Amino acid sequence: MHELGKASPIIMLLCALSAPASCAADALPLPKHVDLKTLAGDGWYRASLLGKPVGYLHSEMTVIGGEGGPGLRSVERMSVKFDFGKGPLALESTLVTQYGKDLKPRSYHVQQDEFGRLKTVDAVVKGDQLEVSTVAGDTQQQKTLALGPNFGSELAFGLAAVQGTLPDDAQFDFQGFVPELELLVDFSVKCLGREPVTVDGEKIDALKVSFSAKSLGLEMQWWLAPGGDLVRQEVPGLMGLVLEKVSEEEALKTIAPIAIGDHIPVEARMGDTRRLTYVRLKADSPGTPAAELVPEMPLQHVAAKGARGAEIEVKAGTETGLQGVKLPIRGKGLDEYLAANDIVQSDAPAIVAKAKEIVGDEKDAWKAARKLVGWVYDKMGKVDHDPRPSSALECLEMMNGDCSEHATLLTALTRAVGIPSRFVTGVIYVNDGYYYHAWNELYINRWVSVDPTWGEHTIDAGHLALASGSLTAESFARTNLAAVRCMGVLTLEVIEHRSK
Repeated sequence: MHELGKASPIIMLLCALSAPASCAADALPLPKHVDLKTLAGDGWYRASLLGKPVGYLHSEMTVIGGEGGPGLRSVERMSVKFDFGKGPLALESTLVTQYGKDLKPRSYHVQQDEFGRLKTVDAVVKGDQLEVSTVAGDTQQQKTLALGPNFGSELAFGLAAVQGTLPDDAQFDFQGFVPELELLVDFSVKCLGREPVTVDGEKIDALKVSFSAKSLGLEMQWWLAPGGDLVRQEVPGLMGLVLEKVSEEEALKTIAPIAIGDHIPVEARMGDTRRLTYVRLKADSPGTPAAELVPEMPLQHVAAKGARGAEIEVKAGTETGLQGVKLPIRGKGLDEYLAANDIVQSDAPAIVAKAKEIVGDEKDAWKAARKLVGWVYDKMGKVDHDPRPSSALECLEMMNGDCSEHATLLTALTRAVGIPSRFVTGVIYVNDGYYYHAWNELYINRWVSVDPTWGEHTIDAGHLALASGSLTAESFARTNLAAVRCMGVLTLEVIEHRSK
């Protein structure tokens, strides 16, 4: 099962969304003369999750010199404390961004300590490309990203706010680099007018700005003071993340770890999970409606009940209609789930060779899938602690991991033989509640859910899916965000259950 204390995507999202991303300078044209000193300064922010202060962010901007002329250097340090039931643990992150005089980013450096797991990301702009290098543990990766025409710097946005030239109803789109996720993300921005906000006990008339990242399924809001300072930021879908501008003393004195459970408790006891054929649940949430947190999926039906509640029916999977489909499988809309990427290296010689070794001469897709699920279950060691591999090749080399590693490796092996596959994030019933978990969906005439961690060729009704995706870096962040959105807010009650 998925231990929340080692869920790196949660940590990366918290770091990534604690500060502005780089955005399009050409969306807001620069004035002919830019005084870099007007953007210099620092600020302290209190970070809260689920309404409780848990850390701080310190942001500092300074003017620097260099071969290319003057520029700016931004340093953002964040610290957040968690308690997963084994004592307090700290997340520490530092982001350093350097800008040219045109306010466009030139380089990024991120250093993260994810509860003892160190990760460093360096990115340098070279022409219309971004060269990214990542070091996590003993693993090093390099990649090159093509920059779009809307790539630039958030400082143009900030400068417009400082100079009072940012319209209260402005709307624009931009491409931003999120170094913690190593992703280029398209954002839509909309200024929503002014409203009163309390800062240091005083009310000010702040400009509210909405940011939407559709590819991540995420929205956030900023509040900007008349002088352009960011005084408040909210990310409702990320455990109610709030950043409030305060004094250094206030930011540091209120820190306390936030307690996060590793499951959603339920009172009913449903017995052996593997024998469950049908489960009916009542779901509720004080924030985002439960019907938006839990999606409609092939094996689950979700009906909204009232403003915040939902009723969910989950059925066990079957093998009906899976026989007789030949490899490889192709079809409209399946290319994304057959493609290799930085996480799923399904075209790597080692992955291809192992998949062929396991499947042999089998041409029946379902029989081949059963062999692959069984092999991952039998051969991969079961662990539940950090650090852990993050790609299919690393999983194949290490041959141990939790549910995420099992599902990642199966994704690559199935694609290597021509079976479309998706990575699923959700929860699974065990004894006293629903624990965070990951498994797979394979396309064999229809999407069929399998669980390589539990060795289930078709899953039981104890699995409740929250999201699925192709396991690109972007979709991996999105599927894990779906789990984060449920933490501390989604409640479940068993209404009915049946077992075989």
